[in-house]
Amino acid sequence: MGLCPVALNNRSVMLLLVLASVMAAIRADCDACVEGRCYTRKTLARELYIPDQMAIDRKNSILYVHTDSEMNTAFFHEDLTIQLVRRQNFSGLTVDQDTQILYTGDSKNVHKYSQDNTNISTKLSFSNQDKYYLPNLLFYKDCLMYTEKSNTGLYSIIKDEVRQYNSLKKYKISDFVVQVGCDPAKVYFVANDTTYTYNGDKIVTNVLATKSFVLSADKYNNVYFGDATVNVIYKMDNETNQLLEYAAYESGSVDKFVFDNNNNIVFYDSSDGSFSLWKPDLFDSAACTIEAPHSKYRINKSVLEQNGFIR
Repeated sequence: MGLCPVALNNRSVMLLLVLASVMAAIRADCDACVEGRCYTRKTLARELYIPDQMAIDRKNSILYVHTDSEMNTAFFHEDLTIQLVRRQNFSGLTVDQDTQILYTGDSKNVHKYSQDNTNISTKLSFSNQDKYYLPNLLFYKDCLMYTEKSNTGLYSIIKDEVRQYNSLKKYKISDFVVQVGCDPAKVYFVANDTTYTYNGDKIVTNVLATKSFVLSADKYNNVYFGDATVNVIYKMDNETNQLLEYAAYESGSVDKFVFDNNNNIVFYDSSDGSFSLWKPDLFDSAACTIEAPHSKYRINKSVLEQNGFIR
């Protein structure tokens, strides 16, 4: 004998209410608000001191970082493992996303590693440079570009020659990201607590006066500006040349960050020495807004409900 229709409806209603409460509980965390959608934080490693750059091989999901005087590679799959790259006293890290070649430097040479063997490197040689300075920051976009720890300016390596960008000779660059590489180039950089954009070899334009950012770029060649003082990451609108709020977070600090192949943000948090990434909430409808009450941004989460269902 079948169940009474009224009893079935009541049981269905109870089941839906329980399911709705479970779904709401799952959505309770909103560690970051990224483009109006809730993201949760997944920690990859803890208690690390990272004094230098971090770089990512998006194709193979490998995160490269410096730890103390040696460099480690972190494979951040679901089963996180760490593998040592055999060399010491490195400076600077970057990856050619087309070939997965890793570039780094030391006091004598720039080295490159293929992703097939992280224990063997090839030294780069430059036909027009007799004296070599320690590279400080590296970035690969169309060609290898770098700063020198003891010098001002920005350099590129084109056809085995080192070239300096004349308009940038006076700037002591603390961070930079390349949107268009080689010559002419389009570069955003930070110098003396001011962020600039460089377009070719003629002018340098101030982006935000007396403001220092942490810079990064995603797989689509968009440029981002992290500001740990207000817990927000901005995205450059290439059409308007304006900074738009892209992501905000309520705790921790994003001191270095890169984008993986899914365009999720992988970041280093110096407040607890952790590497983490933000992953989108399981449910597409999890919405959030970013507000700035005082010096820190705040995330307000909104859950849409209709006829007892959470959408």
